[in-house]
Amino acid sequence: MSALNIFVTADAVHAFTDGGLYDPHSMKLQAIAPKIALLPQYSAILGSTGHSFIPELLQASINRSEFASFDDMVAGFPTFVSESVEFWSKQPGGLKDWGRFTIALAGWSEKENGPIAYVMRGWSNLDMQGFKMHEVLRSCSPHDSVIESLPFDGGHAAQSGLDIMRVQRSRKFGSYTAATTDTARNMLARTEDRTDGFQIVHGFCQYTRVDCDGIHTKIIERWS
Repeated sequence: MSALNIFVTADAVHAFTDGGLYDPHSMKLQAIAPKIALLPQYSAILGSTGHSFIPELLQASINRSEFASFDDMVAGFPTFVSESVEFWSKQPGGLKDWGRFTIALAGWSEKENGPIAYVMRGWSNLDMQGFKMHEVLRSCSPHDSVIESLPFDGGHAAQSGLDIMRVQRSRKFGSYTAATTDTARNMLARTEDRTDGFQIVHGFCQYTRVDCDGIHTKIIERWS
């Protein structure tokens, strides 16, 4: 997965994802497809950077789980993900190379009576311990100082999120294999007006909103 942006406002979680599926080593575009996993039974969504199979396999594991609610899932999610990675890696023909990835889990919390979002790294780095949940109000990937400076307007969420993704689409980012210890903090190498690297946002911008009424999703712009 290339673009994964999460914003939390008073009444909803807003997620914006593109459709580009890449080989994370060569950074060659392999397909265009939706990449957000919908979990309507929990009023929640799941997204991930890294290999495209990650949200698919985690969604399959969630569907086989016995979580009572979204809040119950959140409480046990780090252990659940770690065990899921181990389980799928051990299956015949299993996918053993999960690489570096970041998971976003967001939804409507009955406990908090409001929207909430978490980000969890699939590895340890300098600013975030692996397999540990971190509550966020904003999380953008890929990002740099330009992306970080862009405001999100919850009153015009679809347009504001699209504007941010358009800027991401216009910029170039490094690959996972090019990332150093410092740049690994941001999943993809940071860019400061670099001319090398890769344009990694492709296909379309998908807007997914989770509020007290459930999940709403649509493609708000397509790119050739």
